[in-house]
Formats: sequence, C-alpha cells, structure tokens
Amino acid sequence: SVLDAEPSLLLTFIYSSDDINTHPALVEAGVPVVVASDYIEASPLGQAEWIKFTALFYNAEAEANAVFDAKADAYQALVERTSSLPDEDKPTVLWNSYTSYSNAWWIPGSESFAGQFIRDAGGTLVLGDDPLVAGNINATPFDFEVVYDTGFDADLWFPGTFGVRTLADFIAQDERN
Repeated sequence: SVLDAEPSLLLTFIYSSDDINTHPALVEAGVPVVVASDYIEASPLGQAEWIKFTALFYNAEAEANAVFDAKADAYQALVERTSSLPDEDKPTVLWNSYTSYSNAWWIPGSESFAGQFIRDAGGTLVLGDDPLVAGNINATPFDFEVVYDTGFDADLWFPGTFGVRTLADFIAQDERN
C-alpha cells in the first residue's frame, strides 16, 4: 500500500467528486501529497510546461526550462507549418471512441487540449462545430450513431481506449467498432 511504501512525496490529482478523492485520507495519514493539475490544462504547451513544476521537487529547474523551451520552439514551428493550410486541405480528425461503460462517445471540446492539438496540427475536429463542442473545454457525450454518421469518413481517427493492445481487443469492446 501507499502507507507501507512510506513515500517522501506523492503526486496525485483531484477528481470532480469529493467522495472518490483519496488525497485527504493520505494527508490525514501523514503522507506528503502534492496535487498536480496538468491534465486540466487546455493547451498542449500548458500541459508540457508542468515539467517545470515536477522539476522543482528534484532541483532540476534549469534542465526543465531548457527541455520545455526546446519543445515549445519545436511545437510553434510545427504550428506555423500548418497555419496557412486552406480549409479544404485540412484533414478531419475523429477523436476518442465509444465506451460501453458510459454508453457514450466523448468528443473533446473545441477549446480543450485535444481540440487545440488538432487545430494546431492543421486538422478539423469531427463535431467541432456542434454547439455542445464549439467553444467548450470539456468533453461532450454523443450517441454512437451520431458520431458514426458525422465521423465515418474522417481522414484520421485517434481512438481513446484502455487495455486495448490489438484490433481484436478494440472490436471486442464494441462490435460496431
């Protein structure tokens, strides 16, 4: 268990529901806990910048700054390469996949990390102009059929799946895949 390991520091994150957060119990048990919120950053570079936060615990700030600066420069150079791509040449990108445990296909908000990542790469998010998705940072659930109808002909698909290692695993999650 975490208590048996006697960590000098535990990095964790917070759920939106207090009844499933473990960090208060860990703090109460004397475990030094630090909450990292990189996953809620809406921009790819914002997420990458958390390397600086982590570096503080290792006294490696200078190295983290150098790594981040190089990544930020490379990212910006790639964004510039796609910035003048005409709309008709932008590939459509289907993000995520249907999950049977939530009975939904979660499409990221157009202003989320994934939405910005797709836009920065010169793509167009499938359902990105839907009023539930446009201008949103949160993912929105859609029925399988809605996403299938709008995203079947997408140029690229980045399925979000857990525990999938093969195409057979993926199809086994839902035969419609």
